[in-house]
Parts: sequence; C-alpha cells; structure tokens
Amino acid sequence: MDIQGLKNKILQLAIQGKLVAQDPNDEPASVLLERIKEEREMLIKEGKITKQKPLPEITEEEKPFEIPDNWEWVRLGEIGAIVGGGTPKTTVKEYWEGGTIPWITPADLSNHTGKQNYHSNHMNNLIRRHC
Repeated sequence: MDIQGLKNKILQLAIQGKLVAQDPNDEPASVLLERIKEEREMLIKEGKITKQKPLPEITEEEKPFEIPDNWEWVRLGEIGAIVGGGTPKTTVKEYWEGGTIPWITPADLSNHTGKQNYHSNHMNNLIRRHC
C-alpha cells in the first residue's frame, strides 16, 4: 500500500468510527444535532437565515457502512449552510492562511460517490468581512 492508500484507509476507518475505541461516555450525536436544530431555529426567528424545506430521511440503502451506535447519519444541509455564490479568491492568501472554517466547493461535491473523495479548504474569519 502506498502513502496515499494508507491515508485513505486511515480516513475511511475514522469516518466509520473504527480508528479508535468509542468512549461510551461521549455525548451522543443526537444531543449535538438537537443543539444545532435549536440554533438554526433561533437564527430563523432572528431573520439571519431562512427556513429550508425539510430534507428527506436517509434510507438504509443510502448508508454505505455501519457507524457506532451513538453516531447518526445526517444530510449536509441539516448541519451546515449550503449556499451558492462566488468562491473567495484562493489567490488572496490572507483569506485562507490559518483557516478553521470548512469550505467545500460545488466542484468538490460534483464527483462525490459517497466515499471520502473530496477535499475541503479552510477559510478564516477575515473572509467573512469581504464576502
């Protein structure tokens, strides 16, 4: 196995919850998802975001592998904002250096096959002032 193959294997084990032993004392995903839902509802009431149409439940056929019992399958739109618009210029290094905000472009998702075949960049808070 080459280096990239090893990286892919490690990532695959991580997203399946098999890279490290699961701690039964960890907060279940359902608790975090409820907090996200409450925050979205608050932002909708404040007029900061608009209410989205409900997303369909994830079917068993869509689940590519088993995950730990305290994890949950969710659609990206349930936990983040999917918005269109211009991608900030990657040539402006000050937007991207030291970034911690995940940024996935439509190009990253266009070839998505259900496996971890996309990459994301990370922008920093400075970018929000310029977009």
